[in-house]
Amino acid sequence: MTTKTLTGVILAGGKSSRMGFDKFLLRLGGVSLLRSQIRQLKTVCNEIFVVSDHEIPSNLTRGATVIPDIISGKGPLSGLHATLSQNGVETVWLVSCDMPKISIPFIEYTLDIHNKNREIPAIVAQNPEGFIEPFNALYTTAFLPFITQHITSEKSALHRAIRSAPSLLLSSKDVHPFSPDWSLFASLNTQEDVENYTL
Repeated sequence: MTTKTLTGVILAGGKSSRMGFDKFLLRLGGVSLLRSQIRQLKTVCNEIFVVSDHEIPSNLTRGATVIPDIISGKGPLSGLHATLSQNGVETVWLVSCDMPKISIPFIEYTLDIHNKNREIPAIVAQNPEGFIEPFNALYTTAFLPFITQHITSEKSALHRAIRSAPSLLLSSKDVHPFSPDWSLFASLNTQEDVENYTL
C-alpha cells in the first residue's frame, strides 16, 4: 500500500459564530488543534492544504500550504473544490479544523479500499441513522464534477453531492474497529464542547 498520492485537507474557513472565535485557534490541553492535525496527517500524506479565506498565523500552519476558496460561500463544498482543483492533487483526506480526532489506521483502511476501487469518487462513513459523515473521508478528482454541479445550486451541500455521486458508504460495521463510539466524526462547535472534551 502506498500513501504517496494522498493529500491532507483541513478546512478552516467557517464563521465560528457559536464558538465566539476562529476555530483554527482552538487549543486542547494547551496544544494547537490545527498544528496537531497537520502533524498527524503528515504521517500518511505527502502534502497538506489548509483551506481558508482568513489570515491564519503562520506558526499554526507550518508544514502545510494555505489556499483560499475559488468559489466562496458554499461551505465545505468550496474548500473541497479549491483543493481538488490544485495541480497534481489526485486523492484527498478531508477534515475540519474543529475535529479533535484523526485515526491513521482508519485513513489507511479507507485508502486500501480506494487503491482496489479507484473508480469510486468518494468513500465516506454513514452512521446507523443514515446520516453521511462528510469529514474524515476520502475524495478523488473524479468527485470534482459532482461538486461543480452542486456548488452553483441554491441548496448546495456536500452531503447532496456525495449522494448524487457513485460514492462508497462505509457502514457502522466498517467504522467500529476504529471508532466504536463514532467520536471520530465529532466536532467542537462551542466553548462548552471544548471544556467537556478536555475534562
